Amino acid sequence: MANDSQTENSGQKYIADKTRREEMAEAIQTVADEFGEPLQQTEYRRYRAEIDSAILSINSINYEYDSWVDACEEAGVEPTTSKTRYTIEEACQAIRDAAEEMGEPLKQTEYLAWRESVSREAIHPTTISNAERFSSWQDVCEQAGVETYRK
Repeated sequence: MANDSQTENSGQKYIADKTRREEMAEAIQTVADEFGEPLQQTEYRRYRAEIDSAILSINSINYEYDSWVDACEEAGVEPTTSKTRYTIEEACQAIRDAAEEMGEPLKQTEYLAWRESVSREAIHPTTISNAERFSSWQDVCEQAGVETYRK
């Protein structure tokens, strides 16, 4: 009898998990319809914060799947990584915008603070995505024509 109960519970859990994944896929598809593809996690977060707080969180999706890429692929949505999201000019423009507001020389920590302060208005590259394109913080600032501190 205990074994039958475990099998039933296991079967119910499997069905519940499948339904949860379907719900996640629908949420990812809905956000992709709003923002377009490739879809970025920050766009999903923005949609949840500003449009529909009832959809499952990124944390729930990341708990269920091995990666954001896996979740998007299962949903039939093209995911993006920071490597493909921003052009070099967009990254440089973000640095220039931050320097205009924060002043020069611009520190990485100041850029991050600026990025957080404007995150609801626009999505800007992280220092990680900048580092993937440039050899250093100094390099990205030099490319952008912004003065920074030298190490």
